[in-house]
Amino acid sequence: MIVLKRIGVLSFALTWAIVLALFGVIIGIISFIFGTSAFSAMGGMWMHTGNNMMTGSVLGAFMIVIMPILLFIEGFIIGAITGWLYNLVAKWTGGIKLEFAEIAKK
Repeated sequence: MIVLKRIGVLSFALTWAIVLALFGVIIGIISFIFGTSAFSAMGGMWMHTGNNMMTGSVLGAFMIVIMPILLFIEGFIIGAITGWLYNLVAKWTGGIKLEFAEIAKK
């Protein structure tokens, strides 16, 4: 049994930031697909633009760019706080016990 007593706060924050940024790409792509469809289907109910498909595409493309950036920043902050809190709690609890299986080398 191996015990995880401390987490490298910076490495955990960076890893979590990248994971959330990847989710941001997925959310951005979904926003692009559904945003384009929704604006096209609505026919400009509240936005009086000449080309609703284009408006939806621009907003969707914006989401593909902005969501990963925002989620990276959020993930880094949350990851740093989580890593710091884990290190604090691990002092009291002794950390997380991990068990690894050995893999036979060929």
